[in-house]
Amino acid sequence: SYLDLLIAFDQGGLEAVEELARTRRLINAEDELVAYLLVDDPANVDALKKDLEENLGVSVYGFDLTTEEVEIGIPLELLAQYQTPGSLLAYLVAIGNAEHVVSWRLPIPSVTGGLGLQRGGSPIAQTVGADKWHAAGITGKGVRVGIVDLGFGGVKSLLGSELPATVKTNIPIDRMHRQRENHGTAVAAVVHRVAPDAELYLAFEDNSSQSFAEVLQWLEDN
Repeated sequence: SYLDLLIAFDQGGLEAVEELARTRRLINAEDELVAYLLVDDPANVDALKKDLEENLGVSVYGFDLTTEEVEIGIPLELLAQYQTPGSLLAYLVAIGNAEHVVSWRLPIPSVTGGLGLQRGGSPIAQTVGADKWHAAGITGKGVRVGIVDLGFGGVKSLLGSELPATVKTNIPIDRMHRQRENHGTAVAAVVHRVAPDAELYLAFEDNSSQSFAEVLQWLEDN
């Protein structure tokens, strides 16, 4: 998760981030940033491959019939040419807006072995100044925090360590634990490091208006 990259940067700078990114397969052996594109129809994979390779300089690898995603590689050398956040964002948006692309994502590493956060002297807490709040006795006690996300994969394995021993969830926690996406788990771990005594309410929503409305109602009711 990106939480691990933040910790790596805090502890060892950009070199540590690159090393971790390679280990997590965010960067492949060809010095490319790995990403996955959801395709609107398997029949359009060849057309998408041609467009990305010829017009955007992106390498296109295998197609996964199960997820209907193609794996791509964006050369780091190419990304380095974009000197401003705006120009880089425009390039990445162009990839996401390519014809036949429904959505895109970066690789999702497993969190079953934990997120690698440290007890005491947390780099995250130090980075945002929360260690000073903790020293003053401000730890989030009596506060309830709701986290709405598209996935909480691996959440059960972190209970009692990088997360509180118990959390409230809007769907069965076993179902959350099996989810492929784990961004919500990483966010919850950050919140726990900053406010270790706060109660966490984890709410999964499926990116639909109805689901989001139901989640908001659940948070209000709880």
